[in-house]
Amino acid sequence: MSAPFAQLEQAAAALGAALDADDIAEILAATAALKAGVAGARETVAAPPSPDARPLIERILHLLESAQGRVNFLTDLTQRRLAALNAARGMAAATYSRPR
Repeated sequence: MSAPFAQLEQAAAALGAALDADDIAEILAATAALKAGVAGARETVAAPPSPDARPLIERILHLLESAQGRVNFLTDLTQRRLAALNAARGMAAATYSRPR
């Protein structure tokens, strides 16, 4: 069972690194690897994971939460930039907001 989770951990770490690098191609590749890792973990786990897998799963969750924080930061930064550009052009602020 640890092999699919190890692959998932590597994919989550790669996504964080890709987000930090601000490289779209890397982000897309890491996202595809993460999707494959999740699918692989789902296929191989028929029962709850063993207690010895818990630290690995917690590391994966931490990596994914970190990636989520990066995405939220980048989304907010982009929204602020668009608002500033719209203000400079004399346009109304965009009305888009993220669902909560």
